[in-house]
Amino acid sequence: MPDLGKLASEYSDKSVQIIGIPIDILTQNGTVDAGQLENAKKIVASTGVPYTQIQPVGELLKLSNQIQVVPTTIFVDENGNQVGNTFTGARSKEQWAAIIDGFLKEV
Repeated sequence: MPDLGKLASEYSDKSVQIIGIPIDILTQNGTVDAGQLENAKKIVASTGVPYTQIQPVGELLKLSNQIQVVPTTIFVDENGNQVGNTFTGARSKEQWAAIIDGFLKEV
């Protein structure tokens, strides 16, 4: 998460925005588990990430049902259309930068 925070700052002038969606706060029936939500808030606070975190509600609930691995990273364009493949697992800052740079060449 700290590396993603650095990338969020470094790419902000290139119209790249990083948003975290903590789907592990959801129960199996799609409701928010208050204990898990509190835990997620503590993690965000302890890592000091500067990018936006949003709860998976509404249309995002449909997306969360498709995610089998945490973390899963999905890139979307300004219209909300997915760009490229879905990425599962963590990456280094350098690896994410290379992926982002590749996508920026395409859009």
